Amino acid sequence: MQQSIFSLTLLLLFFHCTNTLSQSPASAPVAAPAQAPSHHPSHRPHSSSPPPGPTDVIQILLKAGHFITFIRLIKATHVDFQLTSQLNSSTDGITVFAPTDTAFTNLKAGALDSLNDKEKLAFVQFHILPRFLSISDFQTLSNPVKTLAGSDDRYPVNISTTDSSVSISTGLTKTSIANTVYTDKQVAIYEIDKVLLPKRLFPPATAPAPAKSAETPEINPKDASSAMSSVLHYNGAVFDTVTNHLKTHAGSGGRFQLNVTTSGNLVNITTGLINTTISDTVYTDDHLAIYKVDKVLLPSDIFTPKPPAPAPALATTKTKAESPDKEADDDIYHKNTSVGMEGGDVMKDD
Repeated sequence: MQQSIFSLTLLLLFFHCTNTLSQSPASAPVAAPAQAPSHHPSHRPHSSSPPPGPTDVIQILLKAGHFITFIRLIKATHVDFQLTSQLNSSTDGITVFAPTDTAFTNLKAGALDSLNDKEKLAFVQFHILPRFLSISDFQTLSNPVKTLAGSDDRYPVNISTTDSSVSISTGLTKTSIANTVYTDKQVAIYEIDKVLLPKRLFPPATAPAPAKSAETPEINPKDASSAMSSVLHYNGAVFDTVTNHLKTHAGSGGRFQLNVTTSGNLVNITTGLINTTISDTVYTDDHLAIYKVDKVLLPSDIFTPKPPAPAPALATTKTKAESPDKEADDDIYHKNTSVGMEGGDVMKDD
């Protein structure tokens, strides 16, 4: 009996072991962690290599090697942080006009020293456009072009193109793109040979009054201070379409008449006393035009020629001419009378 129980126990133990061994291979597929790696390979490249940052404008300019002054201004005004923010927050990109170190050397001494911190910031921003422009893109621009410095009317830049060049004008500075320093789909950096000077920060100096010409007629000024107010600049006049007499701020009509005529490329100006021509264009935009003339414009109402001296009367001339002779004759008469009287006395004594 005991032997039977022992045999049954061994039999049950045998079946238990057999069942355990037969089920162990089936449990392997249940282990989900073994398949987990198959879901993650697509994320590994992002975690191991972060996406590249925006183009570093400062490093590009440093590598070029001849924009040190411009780099210092960008850093001093913190425009480099503005560029990074612009590139990170917008897909428009940027365009930089980078003046060379030689361009800054050619500026008038102390030109930038007169600017305060806010003006220096605007000055640097004036060289940067808030969008990417390739060379071919300049052909489709509408002027004036907006810069980071502000709106078009406050800091205008005009850009024009020819077959082989891109010209840039601020009203004070005229230059052209000399070289492409760097370009991609986001940033374009162009080398220029002159610093871009905005009129808002660098107003043009008033030209001194020309020296008196040797050909200027003799004048008799009634009021010199009033004469100065009659020297004018004409506001965008189209001279070949004007009607004489031109009105000035000094007045109109015959008192302050000014006549302008054109002949080919010449513009002639006459006041009745002065004849001159426009010799050069000092400055012009849509609101103001300043032209150089080589003579001061003298209005006839203030400056009149000296009248000729009156011809001397003949009678007056004759009287003046004969006066010395008459006095001489009187002297001779008195002397003869005196001698005669003395002679009479002598004869009487005899």
